[in-house]
Amino acid sequence: MRYKTFIFFLIVFVSFLANSQNLVQKELKRNTVFVEFGGNGILYSVNYNRLFYLSKKLCLSSRIGYGFTKNFNDNKLILNVIPVELTGLVPISKNKHFIEVGSGVTTVLMNYLDKFHKELILVLALRIGYRFQKPTGGLFFNVGFTPLYDFYVYNGDPNIGYHLWQPYAGMSIGYTF
Repeated sequence: MRYKTFIFFLIVFVSFLANSQNLVQKELKRNTVFVEFGGNGILYSVNYNRLFYLSKKLCLSSRIGYGFTKNFNDNKLILNVIPVELTGLVPISKNKHFIEVGSGVTTVLMNYLDKFHKELILVLALRIGYRFQKPTGGLFFNVGFTPLYDFYVYNGDPNIGYHLWQPYAGMSIGYTF
């Protein structure tokens, strides 16, 4: 029931933003390279982002990234993380402040060195947040709420609970060109 309520409020919020009077007046620089802490990359990830214009009121942002952590959890776990995301951007002020609403899938490959055990986990990542990006490029910043749900687990550890929603957040900083 909570899932249906969340989806309902998300649709209402996106509808409100779609009727915004703010317009994307100037073309924004389309390419961004950034580091995200938390968020879809779980711990951190290095990402490439590309913007696509759908209308004067809406841009679409696609991204792909990679995160690698060795010697995690007392030198016994290696994480490889690949976040992929599609996000809608709606301007809220002066063509450099945006609301982001989107979702993606993060692939997590976990290698337990002490157990000779590997897991593959696919994580659904939702996003609602704020994005700062100047039309002329330069500094990029965003912060958002990114709840995560591990919807597919291959070769999972039976001592760990799976298929749970995890409230999560992330922050990114980078360069737009």
